[in-house]
Amino acid sequence: MISNHLSMVEALRPACNELSALTAQYLASGGEVHEGPAFGYRPDEVSLHYPPDFQRATVKEKSNELVCRVRKLAEIMTIEEAMAETGMPRGKLRGLANRNHFNFKRATGRWTAPNRVTGDKEAALVKQIYECMELKMTQNQARIHIGISYKLIQRLIRDYNIPYPVVTY
Repeated sequence: MISNHLSMVEALRPACNELSALTAQYLASGGEVHEGPAFGYRPDEVSLHYPPDFQRATVKEKSNELVCRVRKLAEIMTIEEAMAETGMPRGKLRGLANRNHFNFKRATGRWTAPNRVTGDKEAALVKQIYECMELKMTQNQARIHIGISYKLIQRLIRDYNIPYPVVTY
């Protein structure tokens, strides 16, 4: 034995000799020493690998019921309608759809541009743009003053042919 604590080894030598003597006495009286399996031995019934589906049976059953219910909704509803029906968030519904290989019905004709406004509000915005133009504001100052996006003011100027000057420096 190689040790940098040689004094400890020498201090424990009497205990080691006593243990050796007791072992020899036990074997002389007819005792047997059984050797166990090698280090790293694992019995056959213990597995370190998870099965492909590692959910408990009760959880898997609930999960399958949820997937079946959402799959039936996906055939007849859009994801927004399914969100309202089930109360589940969009991310969870999308995750279920992706993991279980189904798609929701596509929404048609419902999407509108985020800067699209109704006729009355659009007319009021055009009036405010003309007022800003009279106050000699730049387009950027006008959109900040009105509280609209750059794309919306550009679209209104284009659609209503507003002669708003472009300031160049």
